[in-house]
Amino acid sequence: MSDIKDLTLAQTEEKMATRQDELRTIMEEAKSGGGDYDYKRVASIQSEVKSSTDFRDFLAKRNAELDELGKHAEDLREIKSLADQVKAREETPRGFIHPQGGGGGGAPATRDQFKARGGRLIETKGYGDWAEGAKAQPYEQSFGEVLPSDYLAGGSSPQTIGAKALMTTTQGMIPESVRAPGFVEKPTRPIQLIDIIPMGRTSQNAYPYLRETVRTHGAAETAEGAAFAESTFEFTEESAPVRKITDSVPVTDEQMEDMPAVEGYNNNRIPFGLRQRLDTQVGVGDGTAPRLRGLFNTPGILTLARIADDNVVDVLYKSMVRVRLPGRARALTAPTG
Repeated sequence: MSDIKDLTLAQTEEKMATRQDELRTIMEEAKSGGGDYDYKRVASIQSEVKSSTDFRDFLAKRNAELDELGKHAEDLREIKSLADQVKAREETPRGFIHPQGGGGGGAPATRDQFKARGGRLIETKGYGDWAEGAKAQPYEQSFGEVLPSDYLAGGSSPQTIGAKALMTTTQGMIPESVRAPGFVEKPTRPIQLIDIIPMGRTSQNAYPYLRETVRTHGAAETAEGAAFAESTFEFTEESAPVRKITDSVPVTDEQMEDMPAVEGYNNNRIPFGLRQRLDTQVGVGDGTAPRLRGLFNTPGILTLARIADDNVVDVLYKSMVRVRLPGRARALTAPTG
């Protein structure tokens, strides 16, 4: 390993890659099924490795060589980096004047070096004489080499603050307006009725069912040996046609692709609108095809006509009494808004 220090960076990296590949191949060949390593399985090292101790020393030697190669390559890379910095400084233009630095050749920077070309022009004697004269001939003035620092200093001069042209949002840069995400939804009636009515699926075009049309409870006290009291229950077969409620929103492909929120919005609003329409039809549908027949338009359901002198509280009370006594049911009330 004494010749490593004489290798170049490219040679060092190439040798490291070769040694690493060789060591990886040896370890893969030596690996046994139980996870151990057996040197006898590696044919390429049989001449120099005769025992497990020799195999350990062999691996230690190869790892030490790789460590030395890596240290040598790291030193060479650092030397190259330092050399690149020296070269970069050599290639930097000399005598470049900065507003906060000195002038060329180590001389201090003067204020005139940073004046704009127009300001330096009107201060020259030749321009003053030409401006006061007849101006028959065009005037020429040369300033020599143009320094980038002239424009840098001129552009940052505080004199620009005193300019008379007022920059406003109408004549300058309009501030950016970013639209807030999401939507401000319009208020709409909530779902109220179908949330308390059982719902299911059907594959038929009509839904037949039995409705109780007569219910007379005849239960009574009975003496010994007398005939039992008798109740009367009658049912009528009814059929509710299956109706279809539809809705759609035309949306372009570009709108769906450019604004994913539109897809989520439609996936929420359209099903809600369908359920809202169903909620209305279940309540007040008149039954004329293709509309449903709602509960309030179904024959046999208790109704109560409001008397002119009754207020809202009176109507609610009388409705509850009618449900409780003739209807034999429990009247429930819920706040509405």
